[in-house]
Amino acid sequence: MLKHIYTSTKAMKKIFIFSILSFFFLLHISATDISSGLNFASHEVIKEKRTSLLLNDGKEFYLPEGFSLDFGLRFRTELHNYGYIFRIIANDTVCFDLVSNYSDGRKSLSFIEGNRIFTPFSRQILEQYEKNSWVTVHFGINPKTKEITISFNGEEIKIPYHYKKLSRYRFQFGYCSHPDFLSYDVPPMAIKNIRIEDQEGKIEAYWPLREHQIAEVYDSVSCRSAIVHNPIWEIDKHTQWEKDRSFVSGHYTQIAFNEKDNILYFADQKQILVYHLTDNRIDTILVQSGNPYYVSSNQLIYQPSTNELWSYDFDGPIISRFDFKTHKWSQANKDTKNPIHTHHNSFISPKDSNLYIFGGYGEYHYKNDFLKLYSDESKWEKIDMKGSIPPRYLSALGIKSENSILIFGGYGHISGLQELGPYNYYDLYEADPYTGKIKKLWSLDKQEEPFVVSNAMIIDTTENLFYTLCFPNNRSNSHIVLKSFDISNGNSRTLADTIPYPFEDINAYCSLFYSKKDNKLYAVTIFHEKDKSQISVYSLLYPPLSTASIIQPAREKADFMWLYIATAIILIIGTALFIIYKRKKKSTVQDSVILNMEEYVPEAIPNRSAILFLGGFQVWDKNGNDITKSFTPTLRYLLILIILYTQKNGKGISNSTMCEILWADKSDESAQNNRRVTIRKLKVLLEEIGGIELVNTNTYWATKCSEPFFCDYYTVFESLKKLQKQSKVQVNKLYDVLHLIANGLPLPYLNQDWVDSFKSDYANYVQDMLWNIVQSGNLTDFRLLTKIADIIFLFDPTDENAIHLKCNVLVKNGKVGLAKSTYDAFCSEYEQLLGTPYNKSFNDICH
Repeated sequence: MLKHIYTSTKAMKKIFIFSILSFFFLLHISATDISSGLNFASHEVIKEKRTSLLLNDGKEFYLPEGFSLDFGLRFRTELHNYGYIFRIIANDTVCFDLVSNYSDGRKSLSFIEGNRIFTPFSRQILEQYEKNSWVTVHFGINPKTKEITISFNGEEIKIPYHYKKLSRYRFQFGYCSHPDFLSYDVPPMAIKNIRIEDQEGKIEAYWPLREHQIAEVYDSVSCRSAIVHNPIWEIDKHTQWEKDRSFVSGHYTQIAFNEKDNILYFADQKQILVYHLTDNRIDTILVQSGNPYYVSSNQLIYQPSTNELWSYDFDGPIISRFDFKTHKWSQANKDTKNPIHTHHNSFISPKDSNLYIFGGYGEYHYKNDFLKLYSDESKWEKIDMKGSIPPRYLSALGIKSENSILIFGGYGHISGLQELGPYNYYDLYEADPYTGKIKKLWSLDKQEEPFVVSNAMIIDTTENLFYTLCFPNNRSNSHIVLKSFDISNGNSRTLADTIPYPFEDINAYCSLFYSKKDNKLYAVTIFHEKDKSQISVYSLLYPPLSTASIIQPAREKADFMWLYIATAIILIIGTALFIIYKRKKKSTVQDSVILNMEEYVPEAIPNRSAILFLGGFQVWDKNGNDITKSFTPTLRYLLILIILYTQKNGKGISNSTMCEILWADKSDESAQNNRRVTIRKLKVLLEEIGGIELVNTNTYWATKCSEPFFCDYYTVFESLKKLQKQSKVQVNKLYDVLHLIANGLPLPYLNQDWVDSFKSDYANYVQDMLWNIVQSGNLTDFRLLTKIADIIFLFDPTDENAIHLKCNVLVKNGKVGLAKSTYDAFCSEYEQLLGTPYNKSFNDICH
């Protein structure tokens, strides 16, 4: 229960919307190569940062007749590979574990049943599995046949089953947070397509682990939630550019792409860097003689017909060829060339293997000529085109077919003269360089924030769209964003996150490439300064997606009978809804909300004398030992109650309230005896923790704390209270408390009714205090303000204050495009959750 509480009708509506969107989104993307799965952070990070996946909100599945569990598994090899793939806890007393230690030197997969360890799989089966590939794992319990079955990569093993009356099961992957079965050893792995069936074959739950929320993911059968800590989502690789490499090369380094061999070439006057994209490896070729032309404009291209690099110029001799066998360039001209076609477009024709270029800028003129260069000629041939494209540079070009190219956008003037005042183009042309035909397909209206595009576009003829990199050309400290444009009408979508880009006209260059081998897009930026070139290479899984499209709609808890009704309705009206959905193709939810703490390193959460609530219950003693397991459920509940009530009212919890909650089924005398015994045990454990003790005042029990004791729940309340009172906010203290809050809600695995009001109060308090801090006007750092907005969205994705704050901060810092996409995603989420459109425009909230 958070800030907004809806009626059961609205809850039903949300589940209905969730079911529709999930059902049809899966239909829509099933034909595309969308990656799925959850990657687990392993021994490469500290325990607190490792990944866990807890199915069904940590609640038990009731499966008295047994069950089967199937999922996809993929190992990656790291220095340490040992860990628990899954831990299944039955009746809170018995656990079944699958433990791996899978590396190049050792291949071990063990099944642990209670106190018995089995290594059931043959070495031959384990040797056949190749790392970084997916394999299917099956686990089943059948009390009727008295068997446990487990299979890996097609080999099935059966183990005798000797338990009686096991009916309730909890499922957890990665580190296990169950207080009686804690484990922190996580193998370097990924999981996907988790399916749980009963013995009749009925699917109880199915988690593809593809679209997701921030820290949870819903199954596609009954909207059950799975809680995730420290997730690394595979699908996010479709939305987040990964910086593969950043390096320095010689001045005026040129770039070319060898699509067949999946190689990027970077050539300067002394060497050629051969960047193998598949394995992120760079080889260096030292040039034996000759050189590429020394020019700021990128005038290098790979010629596949001869396996040569061509450095071309616009006066003779025309081409300097690089021979990969001799490591020599055919020309040796080290004069600095005057770029007369800066930021032009070029391509090697798949039809005749000749070099073609279009446009560019030089000597205060924008160009619109189509030029062709034969491999055996020493001069450029001007192509006679039937029609023309206005002169421009900084446009994008892509090959649509053997006889067709597309040219989009740019910057120039219809006269070609710079002094007459150039402007941005947002038009698309289709041209046939062999017949000279040119056709204008469309032109977009003037954009709110002017932009130009990368040198190349990637065309998807199946979807009838193209992708290109866009960036504002009205400032130097810029950023790149990937957009898709419909070839038919120009409808665009903003995809993925942004890439920093210092744009300084002829000293900057960026382009976009598609690798069929890797199924990735690669963005390359080059910045020339002084006597060197700064180069960065980024990758993104194909097809690219928007952040909003990969996040599942939030759902409210409700009677799942409504879900079954909704599912039946979906099946009846599915075709009509699918057509509507395909036409609208709207984004589904809010921006991804993940704190990026690169600017400031927060204080580490203590692992001595500490009680932690946020993200899960955990206790550390004064010697740094994790003693969470020492707390039985009753002891744990008692400690939590006393802490919660102490924070709430300052005086703690009364004897009567304590007994009503914990021992309501017992007589007064029995309840009092249980209370006294439990408190004595709790006092002993608190002495092991240190810095915290129980205090009894007028029948009320409270905690009294002193250094070095730490409790994250207490700290959030106290820190926010102090920060609000400060005339000048201490930024580092605010970052620290935001870091704590981002760990998650308090006690997420505790599902007792009495804790719900405290969770709700915590959420309201955090949101109100953060908003009060913002309104004080003491904060100016836009990154910090954006983080506060994101934190508020964690609790309430429809919070109007948060969207006002985030959009205004982004606009004030020149990120208008990002602000608009944030607003659009918010509106979509708002309408889906509340059933009504958001009634304020982008201009209304950006004032």
